[in-house]
Amino acid sequence: MRNACNRGSGDIGAPGAPAKMRTLQKLGCFLAAAVFTWSAAGEAQAFAPQNWRVDCAVLPIAVVGASDAKEAVQHMAAQGVFKGASAVETPMTKGEFVLALQHMFALTESPDAPTYTDVPANSALGSALRAVDPYLGGHILCPGCDFGSNFLADQPISNVYASFLTTLVLIGQNKLQPLSPAEADAVLAKVPDAGSLPPPSRVYFAAAIQGGVLPLGLEKRIGSTQNQTHGDAALLLDRVQLKFAIPEARP
Repeated sequence: MRNACNRGSGDIGAPGAPAKMRTLQKLGCFLAAAVFTWSAAGEAQAFAPQNWRVDCAVLPIAVVGASDAKEAVQHMAAQGVFKGASAVETPMTKGEFVLALQHMFALTESPDAPTYTDVPANSALGSALRAVDPYLGGHILCPGCDFGSNFLADQPISNVYASFLTTLVLIGQNKLQPLSPAEADAVLAKVPDAGSLPPPSRVYFAAAIQGGVLPLGLEKRIGSTQNQTHGDAALLLDRVQLKFAIPEARP
């Protein structure tokens, strides 16, 4: 079962999870009140669900329980979105996330994509990079920066950048509507750290927040550059696949 909300009440939460944590998950799944999440730093967070059906795939590992993150990882692996064995708590790399996005969205190669000296052009990653390159958004996040010719595929990817990258793909696939600058300003008006965003990125971060791709925490902050785990990535992609009706990928 992909959604813990579909389980019997006695099966909610990880088997060894504290009663308080299991209760929070029940409230999130069945009452559609504030959905409490837990960051890796242990800070309580919450965001309001958009409708009465709250999918437990939106909950991070510490609340959903490792068994559900494991199910999300297995679901991604069954579709070929994740390649090989992926432990829930191991870091997700930039290369792995690019491969996952290309496969899940069935993105085709861009003829204008640059080549990277540290990625063989005839490799699976080289092909995936040519497909995902239009959505990397480097010059949106850092206008005028020189990114060089290396992709550095083995570097970990942050939760925020993974959500940003996924948002650009959703917009490019007409699954998510971009916002105007005025609409973005309205969405970001109550986000304390929105002032640090590069101006060109504001419309995309606002779309990510409004579209539920990047839920805000209790402090309404976009977040830090905390590294993403395979479990985090699987929950993000599983949520996006359900929310935006992305067809199941073939292995």
